[in-house]
Formats: sequence, structure tokens, C-alpha cells
Amino acid sequence: MTLSLLVPATAVAGPPRPVGHGGAQGSAAACSAGVWLGTLGGTPISLELRSPEDRAQVGRYYYRASLGDLFLKQDASTGEWQEEDENGKSTGLLRLSCQSETLSGEWRSMDGARRLPVLAKAAPEAQYPVARAGAIKPTGQKSSNFQKRRFDLLTFGPQGGGTEGVRLVGTAAGLDAINAALRQAAVEAVSDHLECKASGRLERGPDAGYEAEIRQQVEAWNDRYVVIRTYTEGYCGGAHPWHDTFTTTFQLDTGAKVDVSTWLLPEYRKDIGDASPLGRLLRKTYEKGDLGPEYSECKDSIAWNGASLHGLPGQLVFHTSAPYALTPCAEDVALPLAQVQRFLSPEGRQAMMAFR
Repeated sequence: MTLSLLVPATAVAGPPRPVGHGGAQGSAAACSAGVWLGTLGGTPISLELRSPEDRAQVGRYYYRASLGDLFLKQDASTGEWQEEDENGKSTGLLRLSCQSETLSGEWRSMDGARRLPVLAKAAPEAQYPVARAGAIKPTGQKSSNFQKRRFDLLTFGPQGGGTEGVRLVGTAAGLDAINAALRQAAVEAVSDHLECKASGRLERGPDAGYEAEIRQQVEAWNDRYVVIRTYTEGYCGGAHPWHDTFTTTFQLDTGAKVDVSTWLLPEYRKDIGDASPLGRLLRKTYEKGDLGPEYSECKDSIAWNGASLHGLPGQLVFHTSAPYALTPCAEDVALPLAQVQRFLSPEGRQAMMAFR
């Protein structure tokens, strides 16, 4: 999931470009917003500066592949940057200046006893988290079972923001590819959490409470397919938190993600019309179900799409979509295979044999 989501520090519009710029060619000046890669005292750092519209410049950086940021706030009167750790403790002071695409300056300890040079080059915005991406690894695992098939539940420690991943255990030819995809999604979620948390710290201080996470779980697993459900939630600013859930179906022999829309007849592979036979069946089943809110509150806002479904033993489950304000309306609708057969393509009928 990648959650890509919604964290400004990693969003890139258009092709990669240097985003940090200083003064005119040949003259040193204050540094504007951007990302810079270089060294502090010879140790590699990744540095980001931001220029909020209504307050002093802020920034952050990390050493090597550290998962923790140090935070910067500029004193508008002196131009000096005060450095703080994640808990708000002052840990140093920096003076920075920029010339064209080069940032230079000096870091010093709070007592002035230690001084180190800073030198960096402007880099594309998306480069900030790259150096530490390889350091995001599971820190714990717990073995579990799904209908006699084994998998490991992976956790990522205090920096992981609550993200939980799944690693399947077995001999199927596609398991390595599936596990690689699941691992990548979890790593990206942890990276997104780090970016989200840092944005909160820069915008609102140490107690901002910004966080993001995903949780993977095994939803179905048979001889041909495994279905992974992913829950996502968090808050990274804006009007409200977000939360979502979706499933991904993998083919065990190849490890490929399955385009489940091809399981349906062509007319149902995108939006499923309310007046279509399948649309009417979904609404009828939804209305009869014990699905929380009254149907009258949801009926004008819910919808289904042929690309959003998954198989379960004896069922084909359609994911209901609804606006954020009506999130409780977004309850899955499960149709027995006997009812759904007439809406299946030949590929779908073949696939459903694995879920009988």
C-alpha cells in the first residue's frame, strides 16, 4: 500500500528535480526549502528544510540510515538553526548558507566546545528517505497458522508506527515473490509513518500525534491463491484521520497479483450498475444483511466495482465503497457461489473452483 499517501516530504510532482536553492550564482545566501544530501563532520546526512508561510523556517536531518530525525528551527533574528531531538531536547546549533546548488555551514555543540563542518548538495525531494529505506526491517516475528498453513506475523519496533506484516511459509513456487511484495508494502508503510510523524513534529511540535500504519492479515489461502487483507489508518494533518481496508489476491504458482475483475463478465469489470442484474442482487443482499446503519441512510451513497472483490470458501465477496462521512456503510457483501455463477467469466468459474 502503498501508502504514498499523503506525506508531503515524499510527494514529487513531475520528473525528479533539485529542490533546494540558495542565492544567485557566485554569492552565498540563506537556504530555501529543499532536500540536501551531504555530510556533517564527515558523516553522511540527509537534510530537509521547509519554509512555512506563517512562521520561521524549520527542518530535519538524519545520519547515515538512522530511523530517527533531528529537528531544526531557525531563529529569524540571527539566522541560526537550533537542533532538537525527538523529545524536544536542544542538542546543537547550526549556521547554514547556500550558493547555487551547494549548502555549507557549521554545526556546534550547545556549549560551543565541539564544531563540525556541514557540506551538502541539493537533491530531488523524494531522496530524503532513501538512505534509511534499507534499514527498515522487522524487529520481531510470531508464528501463526491459517487452516494448517503457517505464516509469520512481523512487527517493526517502536519506530514502525504499529505496522504489522505477514510472511508466508511453504513450498509454493510463488511464495518468495509474494513475500517480497508484502515486505515492500510494510517497509513503505513504515517509511510513510516516519515522514508523517516528522511532519507533525515540524508543524505542531513533539505532541502532534501524527502517525500512520498498515496491518496485513491472511484472509483466505488454498492450493491456488492466497488473499491478504490490508488495514490502513492514520492521521497526517487535514480535516480528519483516514482508515481503509482492501484485499490483494496472489497466485501461488507465480506470485503474481491477480486482476480479480477478470473473474466477472466484461460488463461487470468496472463500476457495477445499480440497474444491472448483479447490481440488483448486491443491493438486495446488502439491504437484508445486518450491516449496522439502516439501508435508507446508505442506499444513495454505496457502490461496487468489479476490481474490488475477493474469494472466500463458498463465497465471492464484493467490497462496498462509501464516502468518508458514511464509512459505516462500507460493509462487504458476500454472495454464495451458487448465486454468482451466472456473472462469472470462464476464468472466474475456474478460479472459484479453488474456493469451493
